[in-house]
Amino acid sequence: MEKLQFKAKGSGLELYTINIKRKDSGQITITCNCMASFKGLHCKHRIKILSGDYSLQPNTKATKEKAKTLESWLVNSELKKSLDYYFVCEESFQSLKSALDKSKKDLIKIMEGK
Repeated sequence: MEKLQFKAKGSGLELYTINIKRKDSGQITITCNCMASFKGLHCKHRIKILSGDYSLQPNTKATKEKAKTLESWLVNSELKKSLDYYFVCEESFQSLKSALDKSKKDLIKIMEGK
């Protein structure tokens, strides 16, 4: 089993630890010590690291090597496929949310005769 560790800043002052393990089978597991992850909910810290945001990591050769290693683990993995689909859904959701917000404003204008 191979292991990597990253840090991610929370919305407050918290600094969370993301542990990534790759089993010999190629299965990748990721944990974070934030409350959302602990409760089995969506954890933005894990997504941040998986999406290649290493902004909170020291800008060192070791960080670059860890990033390269993680990226190589993700190639053709089930996790990468799922992550790609997540981003497609997130983009669609944001687009629909924007359209819904605009339609609400338009509807208000019409109802108020403006």
